[in-house]
Amino acid sequence: LLLVQRAHAPYQGDWMLPAGFVEYGEDAADTVVRELLEECSLVVKVTGSPLVYFGRDDPRNPSYLLVYPAVPSDPDALPVAGDDAMACGWFSPDQIPANIAFEGQRRAIADWKSGQTI
Repeated sequence: LLLVQRAHAPYQGDWMLPAGFVEYGEDAADTVVRELLEECSLVVKVTGSPLVYFGRDDPRNPSYLLVYPAVPSDPDALPVAGDDAMACGWFSPDQIPANIAFEGQRRAIADWKSGQTI
């Protein structure tokens, strides 16, 4: 599972799935491709439909989290943190950090750890 360590508030220093806000007129799947390039320097292909989560613990606004499955276009490419991230990297289920930002993110990661495909 690819995680990003947040460089900015809220939850600075905590980990999360790469994420970002959908821009006006942008398809949500295109947001995935854009955000992974910006946050982790990875070119990815979305491979399926999203799972949807809701959270109220973001002080900026309540939000829906759409979690899309995606794979790197280059399987040998390594993630490199962009300017919105302190770090990024691949984690196995037993390596997931305890400090995961946002309620929806924690539920999505728990689903993944229990075998749900994301």
